[in-house]
Amino acid sequence: MKSTNPQPQCARFRKLTVNSFVMATALAMATGVCSAADSIGVSCALPYTLHHPDPFFPCVGQHTVQYSTSNTDANAKVTAELLALDGNGNLINSFTVHNGENVELASRLSQTAWRFVPSGGLPQVYAPVPLLHVTVEDRGLKAEAYCSDIPYVQVIQPRGGVVSESDGNNTNVLVAIPLTNPGSLHLFVDGVDILTQVPNSFACLPNVPCNGTVTINGQVVGYSNLIIDVASAIDKPASNTVRVTLTNLACGGHIFRVSSVKLPGVPQLVAGVCNADSLSKAGTSSVFSISITDPTPLKITPIIPTPVAGQVCGGTQITNVSINGKNLSVAGETFTPGNGTTSGDVYKVAINTTLDKTDLVRDAFGAHDAPLGTLDAGSNRLAASAKDVNGNRTYKNLIFATGSVAPVAIDPNAKIFQTAAMETAVSSNLKRLVEAQIDSTFTANAPANTDLQNAFVVGLSASGAQTLFNSLCTAPIKDNPDPTINGLTPGQAFSKKVTAAIKAIPATRVTISSPCSCDPPVNINIKSVNIGTNVACNLTFTDGSFHVRMSLPDVHVVADAVGFCKETFLGACVDGAAVGVEGTADVTGIRLDWDVKATDITGTTTPSPILFAGTTATGAHDITNPFGDQGISTCGLSDVCTFLVQIFTFGAVDLTPTINISQVQDFSAQIGATSKDPVKMTQIKVDPTVINNFNQKASGDISEVHITPSGITAGLVGHFASLAVDPSVPATPGVTLTPAPVPPLPVPNAKDVFIGISDDAINMMFASLTAAGKLQTGAPGGNGCIDTGVTIGTLLPPSCDSLTLDNDVSTVAARGYCHAIKGDACGSVTYNNPALSATDNANLTASEQGECYGAQGLPAGQTCGSLANFNLFFYGACSITPNLNLHAPQPLLFCAKGDVPPRMLFPDNPGTGGAVPAVLRIPSLSVALVIDRDQNHQTTGAFANIPGCFTPGTSTAVDCNVFSACLALNLDFSMAFQTCSDGKPGFVPTFQDVQVLTRQVGTVCGGATSPTTDASVLSSSSNTQITIPLGNNGASFAPPICGAGLDLGGFVSCTQPGVLSIRSENTFLDSRDYLAITCKIQ
Repeated sequence: MKSTNPQPQCARFRKLTVNSFVMATALAMATGVCSAADSIGVSCALPYTLHHPDPFFPCVGQHTVQYSTSNTDANAKVTAELLALDGNGNLINSFTVHNGENVELASRLSQTAWRFVPSGGLPQVYAPVPLLHVTVEDRGLKAEAYCSDIPYVQVIQPRGGVVSESDGNNTNVLVAIPLTNPGSLHLFVDGVDILTQVPNSFACLPNVPCNGTVTINGQVVGYSNLIIDVASAIDKPASNTVRVTLTNLACGGHIFRVSSVKLPGVPQLVAGVCNADSLSKAGTSSVFSISITDPTPLKITPIIPTPVAGQVCGGTQITNVSINGKNLSVAGETFTPGNGTTSGDVYKVAINTTLDKTDLVRDAFGAHDAPLGTLDAGSNRLAASAKDVNGNRTYKNLIFATGSVAPVAIDPNAKIFQTAAMETAVSSNLKRLVEAQIDSTFTANAPANTDLQNAFVVGLSASGAQTLFNSLCTAPIKDNPDPTINGLTPGQAFSKKVTAAIKAIPATRVTISSPCSCDPPVNINIKSVNIGTNVACNLTFTDGSFHVRMSLPDVHVVADAVGFCKETFLGACVDGAAVGVEGTADVTGIRLDWDVKATDITGTTTPSPILFAGTTATGAHDITNPFGDQGISTCGLSDVCTFLVQIFTFGAVDLTPTINISQVQDFSAQIGATSKDPVKMTQIKVDPTVINNFNQKASGDISEVHITPSGITAGLVGHFASLAVDPSVPATPGVTLTPAPVPPLPVPNAKDVFIGISDDAINMMFASLTAAGKLQTGAPGGNGCIDTGVTIGTLLPPSCDSLTLDNDVSTVAARGYCHAIKGDACGSVTYNNPALSATDNANLTASEQGECYGAQGLPAGQTCGSLANFNLFFYGACSITPNLNLHAPQPLLFCAKGDVPPRMLFPDNPGTGGAVPAVLRIPSLSVALVIDRDQNHQTTGAFANIPGCFTPGTSTAVDCNVFSACLALNLDFSMAFQTCSDGKPGFVPTFQDVQVLTRQVGTVCGGATSPTTDASVLSSSSNTQITIPLGNNGASFAPPICGAGLDLGGFVSCTQPGVLSIRSENTFLDSRDYLAITCKIQ
């Protein structure tokens, strides 16, 4: 047992719980949490003015009615009425009184002594129990006080109400205990006196209510706002009540019994004359709940059909159980009757069913009529609902996943607070503190990156690669470490480098051996070098590699050999030789060859080029020699001598060393002969800077490369993370995975080069949008709520009398509330079931009228008692039906925010080049219908924090959530080609329309049973005024996908760009696997 110290008062008001007449509206109210500034209070006293009790005047006296309120304003409505009750607490009569008015009260058992005099002098009430009941209503809050001239105990609340666990499982307890001893007070819940577990319960006063936990038959139950407020004397002001809110009671029925003794000093009542109340009364309530044991929240199950197990439990007969729209049989329902003291009735229905896989082809691409009661692959919402015999409903929603999924990663630097509601909800200092805590929570539970295999694929056809190399071989060199060749083409660089090398060959002087003359010294000099500039690169593709042959320019060199030797005698040549020869050398067939393998593209290896220095052909012809002759000539005795001079030989002039790898490596790097990724595949990617602008981060690394005779394809592992998180969006297991292999070439309709993004990667981006709270209606950064011009009245049927529920009692309640909201004349309402007797119809009519008056608000100066005209059916329904301030003209706001990641599907249609059709599947969209009570056509704060209209303890003056619908929608999109701001080709999601479904659009997954139908709620929730803005927001916030690197390093131009969808070999459904940007390169 755990308890807290008394705390400053939070709530001094209550909401009435509806009894069996109105259970169909599921309006069981209980005090909830509020701030002390919101609380209101009321107290009363009955000081004696005459006939103070003594033996001569038993149980009778004249009193002054006194009451006062606290924390109310000038608009507060205060009603004081004197009730005449019989010994069982049933109403005999009532009338209103005023503050300061003198009245005469007497407790009389004999009916002959009863008096009811509302006016005309001194108001009088002679009845078994005369009771002053004072209520105050202000700002949508209500407080009550009870005073009497005899000790009295009456359980006001609960009185048979049903509490839905999905509305918070809060049970309100309110007991009138005037002139009783608080020291002898006992509050039994299922036979356990909870006050004995509250430390110093006497200190639980209006200004310091108590909060804590108690244990009831093994169940830990929270209590809050426990207040024991009893006057020490009849002339002392107090509310004379004990009240508390109990949270987390077990499912099924519960028995509440309150007992006490009379206040010390109160005279003993005269037996047989006065009503000696037992001072021990009981009330009942029940908790209606659904528990799901499988699947559990965030579970990932591979099993399809997916088993669902759990239990529905309540205190009244269960008539309907549904899982995601699939109705289950309740034939096996069990019933355990309570003993009336320590236990109430318990009804249970076991949940043991399976949900099949949704036929997405049929629903998204076909007739749009796949039945509900199925699950999509990936994250899903399990929406369970149940209804009891009186129309009460309860719900259980959880998110889990089927099949293979990938989590949505949260970048460590992600911005947590995103919505305007969050920005205004906390001060900047508090924001920093809270954001730090949330940030640590998110980063602790979510990975920093999610990796997807083949998130991106790139392809380059063989002809496209040839075009690239054609450009590489002819494009100017840039960014080379050797600045002398930057700006030159590879051929020009080769020519320059080799020319310089040949010209750098120094002049050579050789001595020619002559067999018949002196040996002439000959000077050999390079006269000219002529090298072309044309380079050709030819590719040959085979499986596993492609071969590159770089054909280099031919080399033409001219050199001469000139020299002589001469011996003379008396001026005449006796022995001599002269040389004059010009030689040519032509080197052809110079080439660089290398193979490119997959590992060269991934970067684990580099190509190994082999240079073939070509074949040299030489020639020679005579030129004038130093003797003036042509060619080789002799003189003197040498005239008969001949010999040959070869210039381009080893040892003379050898050109081969000048044509080597060192002369070509500088420019051949551009062609990829010695570099990683020679085809620039790693430069082909989705532009990450554009995605970052949309609060998403994505990058990719090449993980596999395939080379075939058709070209090259590569798969990239994608790394994804969300840069923004909306903490109001619940966590999910992630997005569905349908991994596909890298598509083989040729790809139909693809041009020279393409970059594709997988459907998994696109869906990861939409999941990031969802996590950031972007997939919603309303303005960007808002709370997802919009005013469509619809009012509450549009939810109601044209005729309230057309509503028919499971039985007459619940039907009466629904119709009565419908009439109240419409503003119909409650006194004219009738109920007529031909199968019933006239008496039954009359009683049900009175109940419906009472329900209508209670829900609509009483006319000025009237009370339920004054309107009832002694009809207990009318009074019972009227007095316990709360006025929730619901009226037909009030605007109905729609708040829609995606919390289950959507999934984009691409039909088996490659597209036209300008656009590719797509369907955005939203498996479960949460739509809250919010009643705009203040009629300002907006609501502030996160819509998840908007209180339920029927949630216990909330003000009836503030906006409230009346229903929640979970919709399965299909939105038609077009993935349209666009030119990005920097000129890169890309595509952007463009919303087209909402698919017209020929099935039920979803299920009601929250809210109480109401004076309308599920079909009306679902129709309003799926209004195009809601779904179209949702689609537009999804398109606006989805990042454009821009293709970077399609120009392959800038060496080619991307022309005739377009988009297409690609179907890989391993196809899921009839949906394509990749969306790609493609272009022809030149």
